[in-house]
Amino acid sequence: MKKKLTNGLLIVGVLIIWVFVFRRASGAYLQEPEENLVAIPTDKKYILSNFTKDTFALNDFDRDPFLDIKKTNKPVKIKAVNSAPVGKKTKFQPNATTSTKLWPKIEYMGYMKKTDSQDKLALIRINNKLFRAREKETVEELYIKQVFKDSVILKWGAILKTIRK
Repeated sequence: MKKKLTNGLLIVGVLIIWVFVFRRASGAYLQEPEENLVAIPTDKKYILSNFTKDTFALNDFDRDPFLDIKKTNKPVKIKAVNSAPVGKKTKFQPNATTSTKLWPKIEYMGYMKKTDSQDKLALIRINNKLFRAREKETVEELYIKQVFKDSVILKWGAILKTIRK
């Protein structure tokens, strides 16, 4: 009997507290706004004459406050983008594998693995054709080097590429 009375009083107390919380939280939304009307002059001359800018200029600091070193203002030389001398060859020479061949559209769908085997069977979509291939197999001139849960490493010619899910 004593326990029921204590529980009842505690429930009533919690309900009273929640009533105060909800009244406090919703009081700003449920009350009508107070009408404090202030007359604002519509004359443009008055508004512009009272307007002042509140801006200031920041000076560049000589010392870095975090590294505690002084800055030195060295002139920066800007190089032109096309500054290669005329008549000399540039360093980049595209080879046959990068310039003539383009990678096909590849999408890695995932992999399957038997419980009793270590071989992983990758599901790869190449140019909208679905292929099932194991590690170290060649499909559509693509060599499947390694298969992981979220990615596959492919080799095409001499170029390696990682395709993610």
